[in-house]
Amino acid sequence: MAGRERVAAAIAGLPADQRQVLIMRDVQGLSGHEVARALGLSVPAMKSRLHRARAAVRSRLDDSETLT
Repeated sequence: MAGRERVAAAIAGLPADQRQVLIMRDVQGLSGHEVARALGLSVPAMKSRLHRARAAVRSRLDDSETLT
């Protein structure tokens, strides 16, 4: 599987709340405050979801490399 496909699959496998924060922050480039405001979250809650999302994507990518 190509790199982009692996990343897209890892993101698609996230829970919806984590996927939404990750896409808004890292793909769309919104600021943390903008993401938090748009989702009705505190900035610390948004950061927590983003951290969990990034960690999960990293883990899934590491796991998929191990399988190849």
